[in-house]
Amino acid sequence: MLALLCRVVEGVFIATLIPNSQGLLWLASVRTGVSASDVAPVGAIFFAVGSTIFSYLLLRGRMIPAWLAWWGVLSSAVLVISVPFQIAGFLTGPRAGYQAMPAIGLPALVFAPVFALWLLIKGVATPPRRETR
Repeated sequence: MLALLCRVVEGVFIATLIPNSQGLLWLASVRTGVSASDVAPVGAIFFAVGSTIFSYLLLRGRMIPAWLAWWGVLSSAVLVISVPFQIAGFLTGPRAGYQAMPAIGLPALVFAPVFALWLLIKGVATPPRRETR
């Protein structure tokens, strides 16, 4: 439930970016209220926490191979740690922006399609059925 809540909050924060990006061009230079650069990192934090929890549940449930689940847990945990540092200004540079995925988030970025392909091709492991007598 906590992971689901994190994903919902992330979606709400990202949805607040939509009106900001469709504004008139002459208003783009005027700073009014909350901008996209203020909201996106908050959504990234909720994404990272939700992804870590979901990956941990996949690992604990043994529904996917352990190496794939650990990859998800570790790459998401790195994001949980690095995003607050990025917001605080410790991770700066041309590749540190939220829109331009930083190199530290690359394992999580690669994990998502690999995990999706695994689910499409192999599916999840089901527990063996018990025979009732």
